[in-house]
Amino acid sequence: MRTLYVRKDSLSAKGATVVRDEDHRSIYLLIGRWGRRPDTLSLYQISGTLMAELRQTNLGLLPQFDIYYQNQKVGRIAKRFGFFNEFIYISNLRWIVVGNFF
Repeated sequence: MRTLYVRKDSLSAKGATVVRDEDHRSIYLLIGRWGRRPDTLSLYQISGTLMAELRQTNLGLLPQFDIYYQNQKVGRIAKRFGFFNEFIYISNLRWIVVGNFF
């Protein structure tokens, strides 16, 4: 299992966010906008290589994003609320992301 970190105060509705690993090394850069329906977030390796795009498909308290890899849809991110933790389910890839989102 891999652990990655994003500072909550850097995760705004627009701009760039650095994603770090357990050793606080910068691994990815998340660039783009979210908050409106056709908005897109792009995930880059620190070297500048595009890894994936997340395209927002709906609005609301629990927004959803389609994940594209090499211009092909590979999954959908859906945020859910649990009893003790929030979690994100990524369909098609069958990934569950669990943690403290604060």
